[in-house]
Amino acid sequence: MVKLRPNVWFKADLPYDAIYAEDGNELQFAGQAVARVVAEMLRARGYRVDEPENQYESGWSFEAYRERQRFWLQVTFIDGYILQTQDMTWRLLPSKAAFVGFLRDLEDDLQSDPRFSEMRWWVKDWPPTADESFRSPVE
Repeated sequence: MVKLRPNVWFKADLPYDAIYAEDGNELQFAGQAVARVVAEMLRARGYRVDEPENQYESGWSFEAYRERQRFWLQVTFIDGYILQTQDMTWRLLPSKAAFVGFLRDLEDDLQSDPRFSEMRWWVKDWPPTADESFRSPVE
């Protein structure tokens, strides 16, 4: 049985892009640059990808499509970057094959880009410690 870990915490060597007001409140939360890089990586693999949209304190979200598959992604900055994913493809008969392929594409892209490091994959809503995480999204 395939085990999926659709979320990843990582560090990124990209400019911190939050925008602050004079009073110190965030006007735009960080993560847009990371979301755009991930979107470009997926486009290079043949996915059709929406432009990342500002979700305020939740970060930046977008969707990627390949054939009849749809995947949701959200990038949030919390002591590093959190990239959450979800298979949004509607099916009568569940099939994980497309989502497994998507997660492997994402993993390959993040690992091959030297700007991304310390990846920790997990299942639940909050990033685990290094000891509780996994090196890969698919087992």
